[in-house]
Amino acid sequence: MKTLAMVFFPTPFSGEAAQYELGMHRLPFLLEGWDQVWLELAPGRAGDDAVTVAGARPDLVLLHAHRTQVAGALAFAEAFGAVRPDVPLVMCGWTAHPPYVDGVMAATEPLTSPAFALACGEVEAVIPPLAERLAARAGPAGIEEVPGLVRWDPLERRWRGAPRYVFVEDLDRLPDVSIEHIPKAWKQDMAGWLELARGCRFRCSFCLACAFPTPGLRRFGPERIREGVRRSVDAGVSVLGLLTSSNSFDAELLRSLVGAFSDLGVKGIGVAGPMHAKYVRGEVLDLLRTLDWRLMTIGLQTITGEAQRLIRRGDDPAELAATLERIATFATPEIEIILGLPGDSPAGFRRTVEYLLALPVNITVHTLRLDPWSTFLMERERFGIVADFVGGARVVSHDSFSLEQMDECRAFLRELAAGPWTFRAGQLALDGEHLNRKR
Repeated sequence: MKTLAMVFFPTPFSGEAAQYELGMHRLPFLLEGWDQVWLELAPGRAGDDAVTVAGARPDLVLLHAHRTQVAGALAFAEAFGAVRPDVPLVMCGWTAHPPYVDGVMAATEPLTSPAFALACGEVEAVIPPLAERLAARAGPAGIEEVPGLVRWDPLERRWRGAPRYVFVEDLDRLPDVSIEHIPKAWKQDMAGWLELARGCRFRCSFCLACAFPTPGLRRFGPERIREGVRRSVDAGVSVLGLLTSSNSFDAELLRSLVGAFSDLGVKGIGVAGPMHAKYVRGEVLDLLRTLDWRLMTIGLQTITGEAQRLIRRGDDPAELAATLERIATFATPEIEIILGLPGDSPAGFRRTVEYLLALPVNITVHTLRLDPWSTFLMERERFGIVADFVGGARVVSHDSFSLEQMDECRAFLRELAAGPWTFRAGQLALDGEHLNRKR
C-alpha cells in the first residue's frame, strides 16, 4: 500500500480555493492501493513541517497553494526536498503554472529540490495517472511524462515537461464529494459549496480562465446538482456558494439548480456566486429571481474603451445600467472593477467609479493581479508591468499607471468614502477592506 500525503495551508473562504480543495477530497475515491493522510502546514515553519510530513512516510506529497501562499509553499518544498529528495512533491491549484512560480522564485530563491513538480490542471485529471506510475516506479525521475506534470530541474534551472492545462471531460464521472468532506473552515457560518460547472465562455486577459484549452462550459448534470443541494440541506447549510465562472451563462444550468430547490422544497438557504450581466435577460433573469441571493458578484472591470479592448471585454455602459436596475429589484449586485488595468488611466478609473456610484449596487475595487495562465502574466514585459509576486502578484505599476498614480486612485476612493455619502451605491470596498457602508 502506498501513501499519499495531502498537505495544505489554511485557505481563504473563496471559490478560487474551493475547486482544488474539493478535488483533493475526491482523490481517495479515485486512487486504488493508496492510503491518504491529511496534514495542515503553518506559515513560517517550513523546516518543522517538512519533518512532520516526512514522518508520515509518504510516497507522494500533494500540496495545494493559494496565490497568497506560493512563497511559503516553495519554502516548504525546499525543506522537504532536503529531508526526502526521493519523494515527489507536487503543487496543485491555479498557481501551479511555471511562469507564475518563476515569478515567485525570482523574488525569493530558486529551488534546489530535485523532486518538486507542478500539476498543471485539475487534480482529478493529473494525479490518478501519476499515482499509477508511482505504484509501478517510485521516485520523481520521469514524472514529467505524465500529462499535466512539469518537474523542476534545479541544475539547469528550468521546467521539464509540457505545461498544458489538463482537465476532466465528463464531470459527472467524478466522485460525489459530500458536505462532510469539506474542511470545517469552509463551513463557517454554515456556508458550503456546490460545484455547477467548469470552464468559461470568455478569455479575459487578466483572468486565470485563459488556462482552459477551449471556450465553453463543462456542466455537472441535473441529478448531480440535485444530490448536492439535498446533502447541503441535510447538513444545515444556510448559504451555498455556487462554483462556476458565471451563473448567467447557461439557462439549462440554472433550470437544474432552481428545479432542485423546488423539488426538494428548499427554504431558508441563500446563494452566492458570480454573474455576467450580458446574459441576465429573459428566462435567465426569471430563474435568478427565484433564488435568495446573499451575494451576487458581477465583474465589470472598467468602462474605459482601450482597457476594455485589451482585456477582451466590451460592456456597453447604458445596457449594463439597465440590466443592473432590473437585478436590483431582487438582489443588490456587487460590481467588481479593477484598478491599474493596461489601457486605463486615473481619469478613466474615476469615470468607472462615478458611473457606478449612480447605480443601486455595491462597489468592490481590486488592484490588478497577474493571475496564473493569464495574458497579462505572459505578456507583462509588453505592458511594462511590475508586480509583487510574493504578495499574490499584485501589480505595482506599468506603462500606463505609475506607482504614484495607483496611490492617488486609492486616496481618491478613501476620500470619497470619508465624505458625505449621497450616492445610490451602497458599500465601497478596496482590496477586501470596506471603506464605506451606506449611511
